Amino acid sequence: MNLCFLTSLPSTASLPSLIDLIRGVIDEADANAATVTLIDTAVDDFIRERTYRAFDGVIIVMHWHAMERTVFRRLAARIPLVSTLIDSRDPNGLYVGAAEEDAVSLIVRHLCDEGYTRIGLFTLGMMEPVLARYRGFRRALDANKLPFEERWVFSDVPLYEHYHPLSGTFHRLPAVHPGWRHKDRERLFQAVIAAKSPPEAIVFTNDPVAYHFWEFASGERVRIPRDIAIAGTDGVRSYRHDRERNSLTTVKQNRYGIGRTAVRKLIETIAGKNGERKILLPPRLVIGASTSRASGSSIISERERIANFIHSEYANRDALASIAERFGMKRKYFSKRFRTLFGASITAYLTDLRLRKAAFLLEHSSDAVSAVLAGIGYFQHQRFYAHFKRRFGCTPEAFREHARNRTMPKG
Repeated sequence: MNLCFLTSLPSTASLPSLIDLIRGVIDEADANAATVTLIDTAVDDFIRERTYRAFDGVIIVMHWHAMERTVFRRLAARIPLVSTLIDSRDPNGLYVGAAEEDAVSLIVRHLCDEGYTRIGLFTLGMMEPVLARYRGFRRALDANKLPFEERWVFSDVPLYEHYHPLSGTFHRLPAVHPGWRHKDRERLFQAVIAAKSPPEAIVFTNDPVAYHFWEFASGERVRIPRDIAIAGTDGVRSYRHDRERNSLTTVKQNRYGIGRTAVRKLIETIAGKNGERKILLPPRLVIGASTSRASGSSIISERERIANFIHSEYANRDALASIAERFGMKRKYFSKRFRTLFGASITAYLTDLRLRKAAFLLEHSSDAVSAVLAGIGYFQHQRFYAHFKRRFGCTPEAFREHARNRTMPKG
């Protein structure tokens, strides 16, 4: 089976988001004896040159503006097609991605728990993930009975009117300056700092921009989080602003799991199987010092830092290696250090965490079991079923049925 991974994202700024996604696509394709060809070109060129004829199906990442959605429908009429990361918003299209609105809800809920009540939003651009995070921000404020103040929303999009589905009316996002260039972005940062009544906390729809703001604020003698708390929402690491990387509160998106799930969905579609048209993998909250009133800017304990990082990386297939590398230890030494701190092996801790996450998702979501597996880092179904049955005494399907009947077995 020949598959194509097609993208036309405009710059290397998109690479951090794509790396894990592509790894997931390649690994799942290998597991299904399929080949994957990566192509970087415009969709209309892909159609006009009939390149799609060389493949059985396509996984696609695109900026879906109105014209491109029309092209998406043209391509979907010719070949099985699954879009990822950026939703085409086509009601008949197949999509595997992150639950963007839920990601912002996790951040807002955390800020509420820390005691923040004046929460703002900083957004750049108007791509679908950004708009989804804006919608999630509005819903989260409503759900937590917090005020929405237009003056606390900072955007680079000039006079952009975005339809807000909650109110059924147009809401105007305030604009200051275009924000893609660093110097223009810093003018927008200055507007945040100079505001007469600024928010206590700001949610950034982009992690690298949150890192940049932290660096800028430090130069202006604004203390994070004492003067203003900040959080990201996409879990993309910043290589430019390494100093703050480990302390930013953010939400980890399981892009590796998205890639694997997209391949499985595409293979099912090629085989003529019907199923869910949209699969959203749940995000995971990663708490850092940038929002913690309890710890302020002090160093978080080693045990807490390890636990926070594990909760952001547990869905990674190479979680142990990733965690050990993050803390600058060899795997063997880290495993011994972990047992000292936690009283259990890292393998047992990860397995238990994944199974508890799976149980929660089975009870509280309608996601297919395969999507749950991808979301928690299990990619060998037989091993997952064996571990799950040993832990809870039944299969995942039976567990879900018990939960729905309010007779959930205890593990």
